Amino acid sequence: MINQKAQEIIGRILTFGVLGITLFVEPWRSSEPINAPKMLLLSICAFSALFVIGSSWNRILWDRFKTVLIVVLSFIFFSTLSVVLSKDNILVGLFGIKGRSTGLITYFSLALLFLASAMLQSKRYYGQIIKFLLVAGAANLIYNLMYIFGFDPIPWNNPYRTILGTFGNPNFISSFLGIIVSALFALLLDGKSNKKARILAGCTIPIAFFQIIFSNSIQGVFVSAIGCAAVFFFFIRSKSESRNLNSAYICSVISVGLIAILGMLQKGPLASYIYKPSVSFRGEYWAAGLNMGMSNPLTGVGLDSYGTWYRLYRRPSALERPGQSVVSDSAHNVFIDFFASGGFPLLFAYFVIQLLVLHAIWKIIKNSSSFDATPVALIAGWIGFTSQSIISINQVGLAVWGWVLGGSIIGYAKLIEDQTGTKQKISKSVRGTKVQRSEAAISLAAIAGLVIGTLIALPPVRSDMAWRSALKSANAGDIEKAMSMWPRNQRTLNAGIVLFANNGLAEKALEWARIDVEQNSENYVSWFTLYQLQGVPDIEKLKIYEKLHELDPLNKEFQK
Repeated sequence: MINQKAQEIIGRILTFGVLGITLFVEPWRSSEPINAPKMLLLSICAFSALFVIGSSWNRILWDRFKTVLIVVLSFIFFSTLSVVLSKDNILVGLFGIKGRSTGLITYFSLALLFLASAMLQSKRYYGQIIKFLLVAGAANLIYNLMYIFGFDPIPWNNPYRTILGTFGNPNFISSFLGIIVSALFALLLDGKSNKKARILAGCTIPIAFFQIIFSNSIQGVFVSAIGCAAVFFFFIRSKSESRNLNSAYICSVISVGLIAILGMLQKGPLASYIYKPSVSFRGEYWAAGLNMGMSNPLTGVGLDSYGTWYRLYRRPSALERPGQSVVSDSAHNVFIDFFASGGFPLLFAYFVIQLLVLHAIWKIIKNSSSFDATPVALIAGWIGFTSQSIISINQVGLAVWGWVLGGSIIGYAKLIEDQTGTKQKISKSVRGTKVQRSEAAISLAAIAGLVIGTLIALPPVRSDMAWRSALKSANAGDIEKAMSMWPRNQRTLNAGIVLFANNGLAEKALEWARIDVEQNSENYVSWFTLYQLQGVPDIEKLKIYEKLHELDPLNKEFQK
């Protein structure tokens, strides 16, 4: 077992840390204000948790969590393998592309927090995770209301003209609010909860649902519906022992769900209400991702490299809808993204993680009959997140809740099992001075993890801040210096090249374009930018033309 001091530290990491990851944005000094700062905090939390677990590791932990540990390590191993063996720039796989930040550091960190969540062995901590989830929701609700009433304290460009929350996209805030609605609904139905808390939950749900509608995103409605349906299942089950009633409810929910899915696919009675053209686009994105995985079944194309290879693996029908010039950097389906990124091994590892959570849910259902808001909210939130991940993108601030809630469900299920077994006693030999020394070592381990996590994830944040500062200075030297900073980012390089070309610095543009294609040799945009620049010799231009055809064989502009 993890000792009390380690539990306290991990509990704080999973509450205050995940709250910070959800809320932290940096639009004042960064050109990428959402995911890069969140990735930094995520790395800090994950490595702190890793070092704390390592400092208190023992045989009991191995015996209790070996299955979870093996599966998580497999996921990390296959993620790493996909990055190392990818033909794409290794920096893309390590840090992720600018604007997504879903590379190896992010998934390594999410997997660590999943493991840490499972190892927490106290219902109090799991209750606090739900409380901090609701705090994050309340902060976003307040911020969204400020935007709705015409006052946005965050100085960022909002092309969507609707609420973004601290996620930078209406789809992500909509999904997050759907999870919040589910958790609040669990609290509302829990007769053992504080009466004032239940009244507050009842008043907050309409506000959250109004904001979901205001976001113009169907994802939040979908997440709210499936999450609340899960909550109501536990409520019905606590009031009636009739298996027929429970089965009838499950069948009804599945039927409604199928009708809704058909509606999203422009079929059935709900098609006119919930169908959106973007669903058709997703079909093309899914097909491209599946082609990537099938063509690279053992290693995939690399983490966060979907955008690099989309043109090569898209179907001919994608040229018509969404269009030849329209591309995507994600399959808009997390399972397909993992398949495209790491082939069958990575997809299988992620799928087994989901099965572990589902098995834990089954244990909770089997071993408890009363309605308790904490496990129900954990389950409903995880089901909501997993459901939206079938039609959406992994976003750091949202994904962290999916992984933490999933790990928490596994940990809670083990706690319920322990209630029917024998509790282990702490022997006198580990008390007194030895415990004090152990606590000091654990605290130092947490600090060491914080430092390591910062050093690992800080570079892209620093380089992005330097780029933003260089743009403000409008000085060519500052821009070159920012472009040179490690890790070099393809999107930043391309933006700098375009700036040089548009301001009469053709030689600098050409110099940096060649650096770009050398570093990002499989990136269509890098080659296309070089192709368009003045001063490129005809022989070199012919080779670039052939490379563009190789990277985008369906493009009519570059046919042989």
